Amino acid sequence: KSPARARAISDGDVESAGLETGAFLPARSISCSDIDSVGAEVGTHCEEVAGLARWIPLIFIALSSIGFSLQALCTKELTLSGVATFQIIVIRGSCQVLGCACTLAWLGRPARTWLGETRAEVFLLSCRGLIGFGGISFGFLGVSLLPLAESQVLGQIVPIFAASYAWLFLGERWHCTDFVSALAAILGVVLIADPALLSGGLQGSRSGSHLLGICCCMCSAACAGGAYVFVRLLGTSVKVHWSLVLMYQALGQALL
Repeated sequence: KSPARARAISDGDVESAGLETGAFLPARSISCSDIDSVGAEVGTHCEEVAGLARWIPLIFIALSSIGFSLQALCTKELTLSGVATFQIIVIRGSCQVLGCACTLAWLGRPARTWLGETRAEVFLLSCRGLIGFGGISFGFLGVSLLPLAESQVLGQIVPIFAASYAWLFLGERWHCTDFVSALAAILGVVLIADPALLSGGLQGSRSGSHLLGICCCMCSAACAGGAYVFVRLLGTSVKVHWSLVLMYQALGQALL
């Protein structure tokens, strides 16, 4: 027998056969302009998402400021009603411990890891809890001794301490604008402590409790600035979840 001859099939035969049987459809050609347009749309969408993401930390900071202001208001009302300052601190810490425990349980973390897993974590968290206790206790004492507006103005020097600690211990740069802002903040504290300096006087009619309140607010700001530095260390060097940081802060308030 003679060997079978293969029939040559052209591209037109293949395309027509596919269309008749429905086996396949011809591929649509994609031009470079289509790829560029899709890439531009994706890039625009990514820029919009990144722009919205930059606002999220600022929103959290604003909400935190509102929360701290409401906390100071409640503290002032309670102290005026005769409630002891450290009693307020203990109740606040106990409520925070309960909230942190519920959060850790909801996250599914084992109970043995609620206080840290390594010695480095436990050490840094303990320091954060101790300094946080100093910030809260001095701050509440300052609120009880000073007018609310004055104590809150003094509390705004926390970034000065935080930037100074970051420069000393974390090696972050200290810019000229930071230095000028620090000097302006220190001048503002001096004028709050003795407004008679504006009129050329050397000593105003400030009582001892008022000066003690100013010292408490300054100590609170110094402790709060240190607490922020520890939070940064815990978030960058040992990677501790934020709920553990709040747990140690709450334990410091409830136990100390």
